Amino acid sequence: MWILKTMKTIAFISNKGGTGKTTLSVNMAATAHNLGYQTMIGDLDPQRSSVDWARGREADGPAVTPFKRGSLFPAQFAADRAGLDLLILDTPSASPEISLQAAKAADLSVLVSRPTVMDLRTMTDMVTTLKSLKLKSVILLNQAPSQRNGREPTLVKEAIDILIGFGLPVAPCCFRSRTAFQASISCGLSAAEQFPGSAAAREIEDVWAHLADQLALNPSLKTQSPKIERSERLQSIWYRPRMQVDPQALAG
Repeated sequence: MWILKTMKTIAFISNKGGTGKTTLSVNMAATAHNLGYQTMIGDLDPQRSSVDWARGREADGPAVTPFKRGSLFPAQFAADRAGLDLLILDTPSASPEISLQAAKAADLSVLVSRPTVMDLRTMTDMVTTLKSLKLKSVILLNQAPSQRNGREPTLVKEAIDILIGFGLPVAPCCFRSRTAFQASISCGLSAAEQFPGSAAAREIEDVWAHLADQLALNPSLKTQSPKIERSERLQSIWYRPRMQVDPQALAG
């Protein structure tokens, strides 16, 4: 059994593809790094999306390391001994064995789901397993439709009712469906770095505060967050024409 010193571990898990585990992983990792935490993403997904995100990053940022299948626990032990404060595990979809390993290694497992019927159905087995093993967990909605006139869409309200019925805590915050998240990932940034003050940035702040509270981490600034200069190379070719017309178009 590995005895860790002080490092905390978060695992983002889901049996359904496309739920946004990598989006959450890189945005939380960048946030923690900018707050002064020594942070690493352990990329367990064979697609290596988190690794690709880091390759596109010009600014200083969290370490991102591909973790091989079966190497999770020794890699976690090594990260702790290297003095890291936070390890974030970005797990693959449709791989219950790896997801369960990550959940066992984590101080907090975050089950990621979109508010769709198919996503909610795939959560049942993992929820049952986490509850039976008494692993600390929280459910987090991602890609939720935005509120209209201060009212939550019916789709989101119904999803929350179903999630509460699973018997695990449901986070009081979420990521909405915003192009800011996709645009920033393509540049190797978090949405808060590329679009400070945006709705996406506020959602990142809320989710980080909730997860930090669950981990008994201090969510407040340890150091001043750096201002990210957005060079032409950092502007995704895909989004650049739209941003030239409307600089706030992607700000959430």
